[in-house]
Amino acid sequence: MHVRIYMLVSLACAAALVASPVRAQAPQDQPQPQTQDPNASSENPSQPIPAIHSPLAGVNGNDQDDQQVPQQTVPDTTPLSGVEPISSGRAPLDHNFIDPQFKIFSIADSDGLAANGNSGWGDFTSLLAGVDLHEASGISNLMLSYLGGGTIAVGESAGSSVIQQLRANESLSWQRTQLKFIDQLDLIPEASFGYGGLGGGVPLPGGGSLGLQNGLAPGESVLTTRGLRLSNTFLTEADIGLTARSSITIAGGYSLLHYFDNDFLDFGDAIAQVGFNRQLTRKDTFAVFYRFSGYRYSGFNQSINDNSFQVSYGRRVTGRMSFQITGGPDIAFVTEPLTTTSTAAPASTAQSRVLYWSLSSVLNYRLERTGFGVSYNHGVSGGSGVLAGAIANTAQGSADRQLTRQVTGRAYVGYSHNTGINGLATLTPGIQSYGYWFGGVGFTRSFGRELELDLDYLLQHQTSNGIFIVGTTPITSITRQQISIGFSWHRLPISF
Repeated sequence: MHVRIYMLVSLACAAALVASPVRAQAPQDQPQPQTQDPNASSENPSQPIPAIHSPLAGVNGNDQDDQQVPQQTVPDTTPLSGVEPISSGRAPLDHNFIDPQFKIFSIADSDGLAANGNSGWGDFTSLLAGVDLHEASGISNLMLSYLGGGTIAVGESAGSSVIQQLRANESLSWQRTQLKFIDQLDLIPEASFGYGGLGGGVPLPGGGSLGLQNGLAPGESVLTTRGLRLSNTFLTEADIGLTARSSITIAGGYSLLHYFDNDFLDFGDAIAQVGFNRQLTRKDTFAVFYRFSGYRYSGFNQSINDNSFQVSYGRRVTGRMSFQITGGPDIAFVTEPLTTTSTAAPASTAQSRVLYWSLSSVLNYRLERTGFGVSYNHGVSGGSGVLAGAIANTAQGSADRQLTRQVTGRAYVGYSHNTGINGLATLTPGIQSYGYWFGGVGFTRSFGRELELDLDYLLQHQTSNGIFIVGTTPITSITRQQISIGFSWHRLPISF
């Protein structure tokens, strides 16, 4: 019965979405704003990479790099060896403001991943409220984004839960030095990779999110039993200019992943990073850096000390495109014997050195009405709560297009493959691996400048070379569908 109701409501909403007049496709239309996604993360899959919605998207009508760019976009100067992803630029933040928002939406779920083992279609309703804030004063520049609320279960397969999300970034700038403090927190009921529980498709992180480079956040790219989990990353970065074209970057921090409702692997990651950046041309940048990640697991005498040596190249065309590719050798010191699940702690330990490789690449490109974003990441990760360390491969892609003045459409897809780390050749073969992908489409219909209607469809599928448990039933594969309908209200920014 619930499915029929959602199908009827979805058809009605789809009719409302396409009911805009044809004249709304005039060239002077402005693109709809879109939340930035991080993503993440990485095994920073908490966030899928969204296509850029540049302030220039509605006025640049050709693909030439040397086109005349209006001044309302500020060129991006983020260092390649820093903790934040580069971009094609941003709108100038020349005033202080507060931007409140409110969301209400309902999701029909074919399998709620419930811990009680119930399956079949269920539904839940979510209520969320948040605020974005920008404040600049003297040498300080603060950006803050908060989104919080909860879900109320209607069907037995879904579960009620709270949702909390916080993004904070403060920078202190002097003549040649900049100091940043960054915190990224998510308290959500499901794995973050492909999570659609904040409405509007795959919006995690939510409104005003700031994003991190791949590998810095404790991402979850394995679909697991539904249950509350906390992910938090705190980082400090110092950027010191040496010359007009050269700088060094020093960063460090700590991230953690903790489960409240399930017996998965909690872990923390101590992070240290140092790099050198060189501006080659107005658009091209080169960097080299070293990153240390120390993974430690609660209740387990197991650890991974990962040392990554990276070479990075980036290209930025203001208002149009950003591209970065990073790669290099990866040396991991692994405590053994290394188990791959949370069944028991090992009786004795030893350590081995294992050579891996890492690669990360992100491309965002913007045409007049269409944006694209793709990313790929390969490297050592924390294991997403089900593996005591993993080699993770994640790939994500998204596209959006402004269909009319009031309607935008989007499509997104993601894939991850996680394999447990095998420290010694003498260990038992058959390390467990997980293959997981998601994909979906969505539409947003705006009503005026503050109200939006969202309609989305999401499909998730996961397989494994061994048995895994979602709920109470051992399985080797799972398929899940979600249909979401919701309204978002964004107050116009209030200056102060």
